[in-house]
Parts: sequence; C-alpha cells; structure tokens
Amino acid sequence: MEKFAETVHAVLPTESFVLGVSLLGEGKLGDGSSYDAISKELDSLNEGKANNSEDALIAEIAMANRYVLLTTDFHLYQVAQIHGIGVIYWMSGSVHARRGSAKC
Repeated sequence: MEKFAETVHAVLPTESFVLGVSLLGEGKLGDGSSYDAISKELDSLNEGKANNSEDALIAEIAMANRYVLLTTDFHLYQVAQIHGIGVIYWMSGSVHARRGSAKC
C-alpha cells in the first residue's frame, strides 16, 4: 500500500459557514454553492444522514484545496467522484482510489 507523501497537520477553515455546524472563526463566508451541491447529493443517496453537513464541509475543503479525501463512507466517496474530488475509499482489507486533479 502506498503511503501519503503529504498530510495536513492543521485545522483548516471550512469554505462555507453552516449555522449549528461550523465553529465561529473556523469557517469562511463563501457563496456555499459547492457545499449545497455536495450536501444535496449526499441527502439524496442516504436519506439525510445526520452527519451529511459535516461530510459536505469536509468534501468542500478537499475540493477547494485540491486535497485527496480519505473516507470510509461509500456515499461520500460517490459524491466526491461526481464532483471531481480526489478520493480514496477505505474499506477493511481494500482501498479504492480516484485521483482526479487532487494533490497526492
């Protein structure tokens, strides 16, 4: 298995600010269009799972910064692929990757 060449060791601000989810001082006041699209697709795939807002914010960070997203959530993996986000789906015993245009 490949090792990651670079990992992020910092708290990154979210690209959008979501009331009740984002922390003050840790979210940007963007237009929210990427967040909305990711969130809506997650909701349609998994019937509005409780952590979709958090997942959408994380995916939006990966998209905006061209990071590779590592997830064990298959629906998040699918949505990341749709939006061209570099993504790795981690399943016990196997890994599925889609590199896209992300930094690896």
